[in-house]
Amino acid sequence: MTDEDSRYEAVRSRDARFDGAFFFAVETTGIYCRPSCPAVTPKRAHVRFFPTAAAAQGAGFRACRRCRPDAVPGSAEWNVRADAVGRAMRLIADGVVDREGVAGLATRLGYSPRQVQRQLTAELGAGPVALARAQRAHTARVLLQTTGLPVTEIAFAAGFASVRQFNDTVRAVYATTPTGLRAAGPRRGRARPGTPTAGVPLRLAHRGPYQARPVFDLLEREAVPGVEEVTGPPGARTYRRTLRLPYGTGIAAVEERPHTGTGARPGGWLDARVHLTDLRDLTTAVQRLRRLFDLDADPYAVDERLGADARLAPLVAARPGLRSPGAADPDEVAVRALVGRDTAAELVRRYGKRLDAPCGALTHLFPEAAVLAGRRARRHPGRAHRRPRRRRRTARPRRRPGRGAGRPRRRPRPRRPYDRRDPHPCARRPRRGPARPRRPRQLAPLALVRPEPPASRRGVGVTLMTTTYWTHVDSPLGPLLLTAAPTGELTSLTVPGQKKATVVRDDWTHDPGHFREAERQLAAYFAGDLKEFRLPTRAVGTPFREKVWAALDDVPYGGTVTYGEIAARVGAPRAAVRAVGGAIGANPLLIVRPCHRVIGADGSLTGYAGGLERKVRLLTHEGVLPRA
Repeated sequence: MTDEDSRYEAVRSRDARFDGAFFFAVETTGIYCRPSCPAVTPKRAHVRFFPTAAAAQGAGFRACRRCRPDAVPGSAEWNVRADAVGRAMRLIADGVVDREGVAGLATRLGYSPRQVQRQLTAELGAGPVALARAQRAHTARVLLQTTGLPVTEIAFAAGFASVRQFNDTVRAVYATTPTGLRAAGPRRGRARPGTPTAGVPLRLAHRGPYQARPVFDLLEREAVPGVEEVTGPPGARTYRRTLRLPYGTGIAAVEERPHTGTGARPGGWLDARVHLTDLRDLTTAVQRLRRLFDLDADPYAVDERLGADARLAPLVAARPGLRSPGAADPDEVAVRALVGRDTAAELVRRYGKRLDAPCGALTHLFPEAAVLAGRRARRHPGRAHRRPRRRRRTARPRRRPGRGAGRPRRRPRPRRPYDRRDPHPCARRPRRGPARPRRPRQLAPLALVRPEPPASRRGVGVTLMTTTYWTHVDSPLGPLLLTAAPTGELTSLTVPGQKKATVVRDDWTHDPGHFREAERQLAAYFAGDLKEFRLPTRAVGTPFREKVWAALDDVPYGGTVTYGEIAARVGAPRAAVRAVGGAIGANPLLIVRPCHRVIGADGSLTGYAGGLERKVRLLTHEGVLPRA
């Protein structure tokens, strides 16, 4: 069964677990839907699958009016991936393309705009502009159906550059006009608010069951006064907090809904209301709330992984869909983890910006990182603010209107003659009188804070200082440089002349006794007595690289594998073969992790970080190549 056949089975069963993971479109109707759409299941020959809603829109399909595929939870993949595509998706969701354009997104990622466009199109079927356009269309639909604001204001609040662009996008995505989309919205029995002062009501969708009680318990225990508050009895609580957003400030309120996502149709939502000073911040506010409540997670994958452990299985079965709250502001979470709740409240009181219109117990924004670091915020973004220079006093008085031209000028003070005993002709004379005391240097607010140690390490005396051990081991390939952690795991093995080889630092410790087992197994390997290394290793890389390195460990002695086969094993598309080659080239453990067994699709040996000659010697040693 192919991957598309598996997706079609999910569509036939209307499995809501895959909502947001992929979308399907029907060629005969020109509509794209989520997998759990309640409409009649189309025939397999008429169905096309897309990884994102933007890709379906780019192919000419419009959104279904029954299942609203643009309102599904986001893919959990973008919360865990650390590559360029995953980071780009998180930044686009935060509204970077709307504010800074594709050039600003590329600058944040460290790539060129063309490279960002190529990577997103190859993996998602849509570029950054199309992805941002789909997000703007969803924001516009929410504002049209939940507020009574004029269409012109909604167009610019959703991030569109013009009303014409707004109208064209709504027609292309929803096959109707903005006025028709507003008329088709849900009837709530009362008039929609005409201004954003009443807040924008939202439904924050999530996938699968959601254990709201533990999440709200944790948020209530760690709430910082002035910035957060939790009110109401357990089971019907309301979490409220302030938000610092790109165009202004906001206050968000999220309602607790116990036992959501249970029953025959898993999945549900959390009711929320967002009050904004500028409606252009709606997309950013929604995405930050989703990260805070971990709404894009895949609870089925989490429960399956944790349920495999015999000790955790009963706990997972008792509370399925347990989430781990995230962060509405990464800088805020970093400071709170460092100083603790009580000190964070003191920082808010002393350095937090007070809201122009406080709402109950919410009075401040959490202090900015620049303020806590002791840096003054620039008045003009992009250029430093300079104080105007004082005009030097000269002997000649300035002419003023009304003064006569014949008034005698003040005679300048005669210069003292040059004396050879002076240290320099331009040396200043010392000031007369006692010198004024210097003002004490002001420390940054965080410099006055004593970090609060984590609860699990208080009084244990654990030191965070670590060292690295190294040694050289002789081999037929030359002296091998080995490094290891204090716990004994081998962290790198490099050969002379290797690209990006490890360089010994001055603070490392030379200890050959730390590598006795590694030296023994290497000697047995080169003698032909060992075909599989059994050494504890620890190599840190991106999740994608770690997948590729794990696939290398499965290549047997005396066998070979191609780059395309490695890509298939890690679940990467064909277009990611070059990325697989980069991960293999960054392998820090040569010989032990057999990257020399990877060859080209045509049987060529291709490149090797340790040199092609060493690759030939290793494959000849293992019997892959005939001996000369």
